[in-house]
Formats: sequence, structure tokens, C-alpha cells
Amino acid sequence: MKPRPLAGPSPFLKPRPAPAVRAASGLIQPGAPTAPSARSRAAQRLETGLAWVATALLAALLVYELIGIYPFMRLEGGSGVSADGDPRRRLLLLSMFAVALVLCFARPYRVLQLLKACWPILIVLGLMAASVVWSRFPDLTIRRTFVYWIYFTIAVAAVAWIRPADRFLAVCATTCAAALSVDLIATVVAPGRSWTPIGLAAIHLHKNMAGIFAFIALAFIGPQIFVARNPLVRLALAGLFVAGSVFLLLTQSKNSIGVFAITLVGILPALILLRAGRGSTALVVSLIAAALSAAFFISGALDLSLANWVELGSGDASFTGRTDLWRVALYYISEAPFVGDGFGAHWSVPDYAHPLRDKVGWWTGLYQLMLRYNQSHNGYLDLAIQLGLAGVIAVLVYLAALIVALGRIFRGTRETIGAAAPVYGVACLITGILLMNILESSLFFPAAAAGTVLLLVSVLVFGWSADLRAREARSARPATRPRVSRSAILR
Repeated sequence: MKPRPLAGPSPFLKPRPAPAVRAASGLIQPGAPTAPSARSRAAQRLETGLAWVATALLAALLVYELIGIYPFMRLEGGSGVSADGDPRRRLLLLSMFAVALVLCFARPYRVLQLLKACWPILIVLGLMAASVVWSRFPDLTIRRTFVYWIYFTIAVAAVAWIRPADRFLAVCATTCAAALSVDLIATVVAPGRSWTPIGLAAIHLHKNMAGIFAFIALAFIGPQIFVARNPLVRLALAGLFVAGSVFLLLTQSKNSIGVFAITLVGILPALILLRAGRGSTALVVSLIAAALSAAFFISGALDLSLANWVELGSGDASFTGRTDLWRVALYYISEAPFVGDGFGAHWSVPDYAHPLRDKVGWWTGLYQLMLRYNQSHNGYLDLAIQLGLAGVIAVLVYLAALIVALGRIFRGTRETIGAAAPVYGVACLITGILLMNILESSLFFPAAAAGTVLLLVSVLVFGWSADLRAREARSARPATRPRVSRSAILR
């Protein structure tokens, strides 16, 4: 006996109608929210958790660079502990690198967008890696270039997950505010351990490092005074900004104090006037700021007529012997003008190859003191020493792209002070670090906290600018009409 065929398809095999069809048929109310599935809720919790991990990673990097893992440890020469020479720092940095890799793999599309936007940084980092071919110490070049790539990876991971840019800057400001509070408390509670014969160092390795941290912290904290909505938070941030300014003065770090004054009095007003459309006034203020910079940084070094003013203002018309260091730096640049000695292969090398060992200067006869110096105290000269003319050109391309990106961010930011203040803070921070490099080396320089912060903020700026460019492209795209089928027209 043959089985009877079914009269029609089984009702159990019918697919469930789509939500739009169900709404049209009256099965569900139009616009009613559908309950998220367990899988989507788990994915949302994972996204939130990874965002908090990225926040903790960013805070850890700032503390690692600006304070270190050895509070109250003093370093007489004023140079930092290299990450490739200290086992604990190396272990901590590799741990942060591992976390950053996980974050990058968890959001690959955003990471690829950032890498595309950060092409100027990749050119410089690629040249660093290539310099191992002609480096005087290839092993040092490999290790120190790898450390910079680690910093870049952490920066990309943090920017990819901490969005928008205002939140990223708020995390930086909160971390710096907490660290600055610890500095102030340590100064009051433990003055004997916080003060040094040459200035206030608090929990930092050296008073110059404390000064650099204070400047960076003020650049992050200042704009948040105008961003915060709670009046009590604004008042607390304003008080911390004033206390941080006093802390900066007490460090007696001439470079950081001078940069802070020039940025606050010259650079910031010029940016505000330029954005307001008062180009002529902004030009005048910029020229005044440039004159102040020249008077403070160059007069004593070149022994011009303003040397007496520099000696009166800084107490040292020769900038603590920097002119001798610059003379030696120019000699090394002339030895390898096109490609340099290799990244990280000039300073902090074995004692027998110390660049000042056979050179005449104020360090002659002071062998142990000479060994403590690990930079030319000019970031642009050290850049030319390490990477030659090729490195200078690569960094100039990077700086030009950074200025263009900042300009796009200024144009794409609303006119309200709360929206514009963070952009002004980032611009002042970048300008201040570049000014610092006239007397200190941190621009793509190994084991330099200010250079790491500049790299971090540069990744943020390039990503921020790319987002604005994509938004402008979407808004400029003409709206497309909905496609209508021919059968619907004939119906």
C-alpha cells in the first residue's frame, strides 16, 4: 500500500516570518523592541570588558612612563632607566604588549583603519628597523626599535578601543591627576625624600623628570576644567591645575618651566585667535612666542647679546654645558650625515664606546660623571646622529602630516569651549614637547617619557582626523533614492 502524499507542506517546516513581516501582519507591534539574545548580551558584555581593559592599559602605560616602577629612587644624571636594560621594566612592558595584541586582534577592522591613518609614524618606525643594517651596535638597535614598536602597538590598541577621543583624553587626564595628587601628598608627607639639592623630584627619578611630568599633566588636566559639567569637579580640577603649576615651579626644571610659560602665554592665545579668524593678531602673538622661545633657548647657547638675560633668568648662560655637547653632536653628524649611526646605537652604549670618551669638553677628567650622560640634550641633533638626513626627512613628513591632521580636527570641532578645549590641549602638548627637544632629547629617542607621550597622542590625532574625514565624506555623498521595482510601478 502506497503512502498518501501530503496535501501541502508541513506547518512544522515553515520558517518563522521576519520581524518586519510579523509587524505587518499584526503579530507584533511596529517599533516594539525585540529582546536581545543571550549571545548578543554576552558579546556586549565582552565589548564592555575589553574597553575597560584598554582603559587600564592606557593608564598603566602613562604611569609606567611618567613615574616608573621605582618611586623615590634617585638618578643623579637625570636620564631614565632604559626599558631594554631593566628586567622588571622589560617584563612589565612585555605584559602590556601581550594585552595590546589581544585588543588589536579583537578589533581588527578598526586597527587596520588606524594603521592606514598612521602611515607617517610607520615610515619613521620602518626606518628605525632598517637602520639595523648599518648600525654600530645592531643588537641595541633591534632591542630599542622593538621597544618603540611595542609603544606603538599599545597606542593603537588604546585608541582603537577608547572612543571617542574625548574619552581617551579624559582617561589621560584622570591618570595624570591621580599621579599629580600622589606627588603633592608625597611632598607634604615625606619632604626629606621628595626634595633634592637641585629641586623638587617627589616620587620621580629626577627633578627634570618631575618637571616633564608636571607639564604633561597640566596639558591633559587644563582642558578638562572646561569639559567637566559638574561645578565641584571643575573647581577641583582648577585647584589641581594651580597646585600642579606650583609643583612645576618647585621642580626648578628650567626647560619644562620655560616651555609651559611659552605655551600658556604665546602658543595657546595664538591658536585661539587663529581659530577665531583673527589671523593678523594671531601672527603677532606667534611672533612674540617665537621671540620668547629664541631668547630663552638660543641666546645663551650662541652667546648673543641676550646672554645676560638668559643668565639672569636661568642661572646658566651656557645651558649647563649643552654647547659642548652640541659641538660633539655636530661632529658625529658630519661623520655619517645621510643614515646616521643607527637607532639607539649612539648613546647608552658600552663604556668603551661612549661618544664623549675621547672628546674634549667640560667632562674632561670627570670620567664617572661623563658616563651618566646619554643624550646630546637636543632631540633634533640626536635624531640626525641616529638616522641621518633620511631620519630628519621622515620626521619632517610626520610633523607635516600631524599639523594637517590637527587642522582638520580644529575645523571639524564645534565652536563651544567644551568641545574645543581638548583640541587646544592636544595642540599645546605637541607643541610643548617639540619645544622641549631644543634642550632635551625625546623625539623618537630611546627611553624618553615625553617621546612616548608624543607617540601616543600622535596616534590619537591621526585616528581622530581619519574619523572626521570619513564623516565628511559620508555627509558629502548625495542621498540615493530607494530603488523601486518595475512591477511596483505597473501595479
